[in-house]
Amino acid sequence: MIVQDSDYLKLELTKLFAENGEGLAFLQQVTLDGLWYWDLDQPDNRWMSPKCWAALGYGLDEADHLSEEWQAHVFPEDLELSAANLEQHRADPLCPYDQVLRCKHRNGSTVWIHSHGVAIRDEQGHATRMLGLHHNITHIKQLEQRHKKNLHIIDELYASTKVALEEAEALFTSSPDAKLQVDQDGFIVRGNPEAVHLFGYSEAELLDMNIDQLVPEAYREAHAKGRSSIQLDPRARAMTGASRVIQACTKSRQTIQIEIRLNSLQTRYGSHVVATIRDVTEYNLMVTSLQQTRAENKCLTIDATTDPLTGLYNRRYFKKQANKEFANSWRYNNELSLILFDIDNFKQFNDLYGHVVGDQVLQQIGHSATDIIRNGDTLARFGGEEFVVLLPMTGLHAAQALAERIRQDISDLRVAVADRPLLGVTISAGISARESQDKNVQKVIERADAAMYQAKALGRNRIVVSEPDAQSNSGLG
Repeated sequence: MIVQDSDYLKLELTKLFAENGEGLAFLQQVTLDGLWYWDLDQPDNRWMSPKCWAALGYGLDEADHLSEEWQAHVFPEDLELSAANLEQHRADPLCPYDQVLRCKHRNGSTVWIHSHGVAIRDEQGHATRMLGLHHNITHIKQLEQRHKKNLHIIDELYASTKVALEEAEALFTSSPDAKLQVDQDGFIVRGNPEAVHLFGYSEAELLDMNIDQLVPEAYREAHAKGRSSIQLDPRARAMTGASRVIQACTKSRQTIQIEIRLNSLQTRYGSHVVATIRDVTEYNLMVTSLQQTRAENKCLTIDATTDPLTGLYNRRYFKKQANKEFANSWRYNNELSLILFDIDNFKQFNDLYGHVVGDQVLQQIGHSATDIIRNGDTLARFGGEEFVVLLPMTGLHAAQALAERIRQDISDLRVAVADRPLLGVTISAGISARESQDKNVQKVIERADAAMYQAKALGRNRIVVSEPDAQSNSGLG
């Protein structure tokens, strides 16, 4: 009878293990992490090799090598799965016993054991014993967990990168401003819907164009040179964040004014530029219109407050300012004075030399008085040949000194008339101040007017100061 190789190996190994225990010890030492044998009919004969316990940190004499003691170190949920798997294998030989168990090491760490075995059955097929092996796969499981953690981190990075790219694309696409991405040669590689709307080209048309084509033909050469300098010169690239206004050309050949801001973008294809573009044509037109309106309003204000002949304030503005200063003087109990002066014999002067010369006299007197008054004083042409000076926070003595300077300066004036000697001019002035019984500034004006007429009656070219109790019935005001 010829014995098959497998039968021969089985017989020889059985004989070897029966005759010599060193063979079994050798196999356990060099090929196994642990060997276990379970007599299902005689539980007290349960046996586990020392290497099974060594995997949990216990020595040869520190454990009984019984399955009950071993099971006490297995995680309860894993032990439950192992028991169910074992029962399935005992009932069905085709269902293998193969289980991964988590066990508690002596030092408190977790040890992963891969346990697999086979039932030895009697002639009726009933399982009577179990023979199995233990493999310590803790290192493999630790590597798996590390790889899972790394994969999780990679997944998170991928997800966050994807979200960032999607957000960047959404910002580019949904920007309220037109945006164009341009490569180092000036060719457009991307454009958003606002750029399509602004320039009138389709997206496909823009992607076939150079950015220079969006500039009016007269400026294209200069634009191309400027674009090249931005690409080549680091100092120019550093200035790309500033905005500037240039002219652009739409598909319909309409020239528009745009505000453009450039930002450098490093890509895998080289350095690109992202242009953020805003149409400011209507805005600039509106600004220009507002500036014109403001200038017109300023002219209207000047016309409403200024005497057109002398350039001084007119009577209307003076009355408004006088009422304001009178109220402040009354409220804070400050002094307030007023000088009213008139050109002597001006009617005869006009009749003799004409209104042109008379106008020149009025203008020169206005200039002379303007050079003398202080900041905060108000000089106005009160009417005809009359002038008035409002002096806030000024008493009668200071007002008299200022009036004398004005009178003297005007008396030194000489008006040139063709073919005639230079003409001299004099004034008569009246001065008054706010008094406690005054209810409005009109009373101050009336007293100054009365004092001025008194100066004329006394011979002209002089100043008269209104006494505090003086009353006047003059019709000025």
